[in-house]
Amino acid sequence: MKKFMLLALLSAFVFSINSYADPLEKAAKKQAKALKKEGWNVAPGAKPLEMQLYKSMTMEEPEYYKTTNEATAGFQSAAKLQAEAAARRDIVAKIKTEIAGIIKTNEANRQITSDEATSINQTLSKSEQLIGGTLHQTITAVEVYRKTKNGNVEVSITMCYPASAAKQAAQEVIREELLKESEDLATSFDKAMK
Repeated sequence: MKKFMLLALLSAFVFSINSYADPLEKAAKKQAKALKKEGWNVAPGAKPLEMQLYKSMTMEEPEYYKTTNEATAGFQSAAKLQAEAAARRDIVAKIKTEIAGIIKTNEANRQITSDEATSINQTLSKSEQLIGGTLHQTITAVEVYRKTKNGNVEVSITMCYPASAAKQAAQEVIREELLKESEDLATSFDKAMK
């Protein structure tokens, strides 16, 4: 009887996983078909487009910051570098927006003063390059390319980054910069980010 119950529970668990994965797999296949029709290809040796799209679909916000960027250049490698750089800037912008929102909420709730909020936001704006420098473990979920009519190469990249790791890295950078100004300001920032 116990074996039967265990087998039934295991079957139900596997069925629930498969029932969730099936719609994503179908959506990935449909999207891959549409992209291929538009002339998009994957690089030789890369995972099939369906697998890349499925991976991208499983990496959703708020667990991940996610962005898709395209770039065109004479060479695929140059276009790829431009698309990656744009994607990193987008992720940094999302991090900054979220932290600025937290600061604004704390200011509205009078947990930090207006002067502290202004100083923190100024430091946040100045720290953009430093925050971007902390994004070492970005995940390229989808990378496709196609030739344009004029002979250039267009690259599209969907990049993801774990939101919790990004926020933590950004907070450390901002806190370090705030410490240069005032320890009290860094303490207020820590309190606001909790």
